[in-house]
Amino acid sequence: MDYSIYKLTKKEAFFILMQSLIISALLAAICYRSAWGMLIGIAVIPVWFRVRRSQKKRQRLQTLQLQFREAMQSVSGALYAGYSLENAFRSAKKDLGMIYEEDALMVREIDQMLYKLSVGKNFQEILKDFGERSNLKDVKSFCHTMEFAIKSGGDLTGIIQSTVKKINDRYEVQRELDTVTAEKQLEFNIMMVIPVGMILFISIASPGYLDPLYDTLQGKCIMTACIGVYAVAVLIARKIIRIE
Repeated sequence: MDYSIYKLTKKEAFFILMQSLIISALLAAICYRSAWGMLIGIAVIPVWFRVRRSQKKRQRLQTLQLQFREAMQSVSGALYAGYSLENAFRSAKKDLGMIYEEDALMVREIDQMLYKLSVGKNFQEILKDFGERSNLKDVKSFCHTMEFAIKSGGDLTGIIQSTVKKINDRYEVQRELDTVTAEKQLEFNIMMVIPVGMILFISIASPGYLDPLYDTLQGKCIMTACIGVYAVAVLIARKIIRIE
């Protein structure tokens, strides 16, 4: 599996399509008060597909990173206890199986590694392939370090323990960053809803006040421009609060 590419399942694609149509309908009702607004709202569909695919890809990478960290901690402990490298990975698979389901990402990856080993493939090549497919800096770094350690015949256990410690340190830093940005994420979600809420409030509190925006060409153009500015602001805000 190439983790740099995310392919939506039929179920995921269906739900994203439904979400896109709902968003399009809301845009038509709130910003245009016309079914014709759905024509502009349809432009939301490819954008929303791209956004949701990106989110799911990011979630999968986060899951892989967490499972990889736990797997390497298990490998490190097994090597320290005197296991061979292959048996250390078998032990890691067993440990992960007690935490996750059988089709968990790292469980499947270790399964593939062990299978490739059983048919005579070189461990360095297996690690290199996984590192390139992972699309994660920590995984690539770890796999390169493992390749070097195996080739050089150095202290494999010590090198792995040192690398795992660095991965854990970066993981803790990322957790602290996520905690710091959690409040900003909440503020971002609230700010996304406020413009829609204001339009609905004014429409209910002062019927007819916003009619020029819906009944004239100039008003419709202004509404369309506002939607564009709103979309750009959302994208910029998402990038600002995403710290890695």
